[in-house]
Amino acid sequence: MNWIAVHEDVLGGKLRGFRKAIGCSEAEALGILTLVWLWARKNAIFTGLLLNVERDDIVRFITPSISDQLDAKKVVEALIDTAWIDEEDDGLYVHDWSEWQQYWYKHLEKKEKDRNRKRLERGKNHVNSDNDKEPSPPPTDTKDEEQAAKPKKESSKKKKKSEVPKVKYAENVSMQQSEYDTLVEKYGAQFTQKLIETLDNYKGSSGKTYKSDYRAILMWVVDKCEMKYRHLITHKQDVPASGNPFENYK
Repeated sequence: MNWIAVHEDVLGGKLRGFRKAIGCSEAEALGILTLVWLWARKNAIFTGLLLNVERDDIVRFITPSISDQLDAKKVVEALIDTAWIDEEDDGLYVHDWSEWQQYWYKHLEKKEKDRNRKRLERGKNHVNSDNDKEPSPPPTDTKDEEQAAKPKKESSKKKKKSEVPKVKYAENVSMQQSEYDTLVEKYGAQFTQKLIETLDNYKGSSGKTYKSDYRAILMWVVDKCEMKYRHLITHKQDVPASGNPFENYK
């Protein structure tokens, strides 16, 4: 079941600006935002890009749910004018989506880790059950036994290493959480989103696949994006001294 996180700091000046722009109560303005965010859970990727979505698509979605006194087109315009939705050259983005919904993506990562752990446990239990029923015959040579055991250990290590879960940050881009965190630490969140977006568009249009999307980003995507988005590189994500990433919304 999908869910979203709504932080209490949303109740601030930015929400009041949206409320005044469309002429409704603060409760209804918050309701519209929550409705759009729930819809974005199924239509936006990690960067906040709404896939194949235009203004009219949002208008058609919210029209049945808002009061008759409100104009759906004006509501969508106000969402953009008050920066709840960012209109970029390549599409519409839910503003700061990766920060507001980071708890959801961490939840997905935890679920994937739990799924892999349970799968490994079931595999071990199955092996133990088979061993109890049909024990393997003893080896005839101690050296043969040592040599047979050694590759099994190496194979086990490789298996564990390959099963480190990856998080899907875009339709065609997946990385380990630690790899994504490394990019954010080095280049900042906004530039990292551009890296993911650039690789996602390239893979989607060319059909190209990589063994490691993270390595592909380091090999050529960074150089490509630096030419166009160098101004977005912060080297360290800007976070208020309080540690609250939503403080600026007051």
